[in-house]
Amino acid sequence: MANETFTFTDELLDALGAWQRGWRENQDLKKPIAEKLVLEAAKLPARFRAVPNACYRKRFLYKGDMEPLVMFGGLDDGVASWTTDRVFAKEFKGIIRPGAVTASYFGHTPHPDEVIVSFPALWADEAFARAAEDYRRRGGEEAGALFNFADKQAEVVLHARLHAEEVMGMVAEAPGFDDAADQAGVLEDARDEVFMKLIDAGVPFAMPTWSSEEGAPRVLETVRRKFLERHARLIEFAAALRRMRPIWLGSVSYIAMNRNHGRRS
Repeated sequence: MANETFTFTDELLDALGAWQRGWRENQDLKKPIAEKLVLEAAKLPARFRAVPNACYRKRFLYKGDMEPLVMFGGLDDGVASWTTDRVFAKEFKGIIRPGAVTASYFGHTPHPDEVIVSFPALWADEAFARAAEDYRRRGGEEAGALFNFADKQAEVVLHARLHAEEVMGMVAEAPGFDDAADQAGVLEDARDEVFMKLIDAGVPFAMPTWSSEEGAPRVLETVRRKFLERHARLIEFAAALRRMRPIWLGSVSYIAMNRNHGRRS
C-alpha cells in the first residue's frame, strides 16, 4: 500500500547518516557502514527503492580496471552511491586523481533488486522528514551528515556492476592547440585569432577533459583490441584446449571403462 505506516528507527537513521558521512576512501571503514545500510534499508517499504530514472556514477579507473571492464563482463563496484543528476555525477570529486588511468561516468537504469535505497524517495516522504527532524532534535549520532546532504545530491545507493556499454564519457587529454591546428591546416598567420576565438568558446587545449559520448566507445574498443593483440597466443591456446576437451573426455571414459572391465574379470 502506498500510504502504509512505517516506523523509521534510529538504527535506520544511523545507517543512512553514516553512509552519507563517508569513510575517507578507506575501504576497511566502508565495509561495516555498507553492511549496516544494506541490513537496515532492506526493512524499508519498496517505494523507497523505486528509481524510475536512469542513474549515473563517475568512477576513477585504475590500470587493473580497464581489461575486466572491457573484456570480462564489467566491474563489480559493490554497494556504491549513484545519482539521478547527470551533471553532478560528472563533476563530483573532479576529473583527475593520482594513479588513476582515467575517469569515466556510467549511465544505468537499475533493476529493482539492485537498488538499496533512494534518498530522494525518503526525503519526499513527510513521515520520514518528521522522523529525521525528531532524530536531530534528540541528538542523533549521524544527524549532522544526514541533514548536511539530505537529498541534495539526488543520491541512490545501488549494488550494480559497471558495464563498458554503459560508459557515457571518459576523461582524456585534449590535444595542444598547435597540434590541432596542424591537423586542421590552419595557417600560421591566422592561428592567434583562431586560438582566441576557441578559448572564448571554452574549447580546452592540452588539459584533461571529458570525451564526447560518441568518443567513449572508441577508447574502449582500443583497449579491447590491444588486449586481444597482447594475449593472442594465450587466447588461441585456450581455444585449442577447448577443442581438445571432447577427445580427452573420450579417452578418460575409455580408460575408466577398461579398468572397470579388468576388475570384474
